[in-house]
Amino acid sequence: MSNGRSVCKLEVSFTTPAFLGGSDQSAQWRTPPFKALLRQWWRVAYAAERSFSVNIGEMRKAERELFGGAAGSSGSRSRVHLRMDWRGGSERAQAWRQKRFATQEHPETDDRNPRTDLYLFYGVVNQGRLQRKAYLQENRPCIIGLGFPGAHSRPMMRTLLLSNWFGTLGGRSRNGSGSVVFRSADDGNHPWDVDWGQALDPGNAEARAPLRALARDWREALGADWIHAVGQDERGLLIWRTQEAFDSWEKALDALAMAKIAYRTLFHFKGGGRPHQSLCDRQVIAYPITRHSLRAWGNQARLANQMIMKVHKMGGKYVGVIAHLPHGLPSVLRRRLSDGDQSRVRGMERNVWRRVHAALDGKLDDEIRNEARLSELLMRLG
Repeated sequence: MSNGRSVCKLEVSFTTPAFLGGSDQSAQWRTPPFKALLRQWWRVAYAAERSFSVNIGEMRKAERELFGGAAGSSGSRSRVHLRMDWRGGSERAQAWRQKRFATQEHPETDDRNPRTDLYLFYGVVNQGRLQRKAYLQENRPCIIGLGFPGAHSRPMMRTLLLSNWFGTLGGRSRNGSGSVVFRSADDGNHPWDVDWGQALDPGNAEARAPLRALARDWREALGADWIHAVGQDERGLLIWRTQEAFDSWEKALDALAMAKIAYRTLFHFKGGGRPHQSLCDRQVIAYPITRHSLRAWGNQARLANQMIMKVHKMGGKYVGVIAHLPHGLPSVLRRRLSDGDQSRVRGMERNVWRRVHAALDGKLDDEIRNEARLSELLMRLG
């Protein structure tokens, strides 16, 4: 620490390719997306510091004071500084065709056996072709210097820990692309450095103790409409990993795609015509859904999935991770629902997420409609 500031050096890399870059769809490491990642997870650290009782206005003010506001606004200068040393590591789009993904059994799509990359990265990938000029390669480290006010060390250390566990960057990143991890590139012994061999060991609950300080019962978390906590229940953290550690990141994504199809298709669409007149269970998970719009929301509304997927590298192998970061339906969407749907949506949310958790715990294998047996595919990191 110097002049009241904390400074650290990070070695940052991706375990899966990242669809990240400028408006020309080239691939390049830039500081703004990384700073946005820190802002996202700083909010969770901020909420945990206040036992999840957050005044949104005060939080936004604190965020602006630390990370800066819109250009030209009062007090817009950021107190968090990033310096990047990136020496390349992008790949042209043509190289994507060489990626080796499995095909997925999907009970509802026109193409009943889409490739994993088409299912997870639809819009960025189409029929094995990347719909942009280039992508950032996996396992190509970049050095980032990070500086911030020393008075903010505790929340920033927690921010970095959360980013390391759950952070992803770029297009379709909630589905596991751009899985970013980092470690110390200086001589420091930082609390956000993670030994993944221990952290991903189901029997080593102590290695995940720092996360439990940032966790909240998922049912209580539904009272807020933004990501503010790691989910937990009576069994512990709502984090799952693939039972197998794979020899490629593609295979880890294959397993995550199989799990996602399994828990989503548990919820059938029932009548009502198209668009649907009443809110459906699966629309609580994420929105929009192809061929299943809700009249009250139309085709332009957006609800991001709360189930974050990421790939971690552990001893030369790749492990897929799914985590639930629970929150309620955003108020802007809730207000557009019919009176009947508004009165029942909280009960729907509880039922949907309870069943998703049970499925990922392997308790609903008999109801799953694809080839997945989640009791054999996943295990809980409680």
